[in-house]
Amino acid sequence: AVVSTQSTGSLESGIVSRANTLLTGYYKQSWELASAPYSISPACSAGFMELQQSLRQASDLLSPDLFVGLWSNIASAMILSLESRVLYNSRFNKFGAAQLKLDLASFCSVFYDYCSSGHFAKLNTKLRVLTESRETLRLWSKESNRLESLLEEAELRLEVGEASKIIALRTDIE
Repeated sequence: AVVSTQSTGSLESGIVSRANTLLTGYYKQSWELASAPYSISPACSAGFMELQQSLRQASDLLSPDLFVGLWSNIASAMILSLESRVLYNSRFNKFGAAQLKLDLASFCSVFYDYCSSGHFAKLNTKLRVLTESRETLRLWSKESNRLESLLEEAELRLEVGEASKIIALRTDIE
């Protein structure tokens, strides 16, 4: 059994590395889809299944406290990877944005019980902005001087610069 935090560090990096390798196709896929999503993306599924299996194996090796710490660190690392490799490195139409939201909701459900909601609150806010209707996003992009108050009205806790950056990722807004 693994009993030290040093050992969990190498276990953590191995799990994250394997999951990222399996998610390479997902990170590079087109997000301008022809229709609305109906299930988790196949490109996403393999990486998530590997991640779940690795975590099950790790739970057999670690004390509960070490396992919860490992789980939380992996969640943080994977969210950072998904944000940097997909969210901020892609362009989306409304269907692609909906697919990403569906996939990440599935991903977050794997980790939610073991991590603070802080890991996910900001990600969910970003996805909510990304999946807003074209009309809402057009209004927000035209009313940049009012964006802060518009975000507040929608109860979205996100800085104006961050929201503007996310709005700019949508390709179907004139």
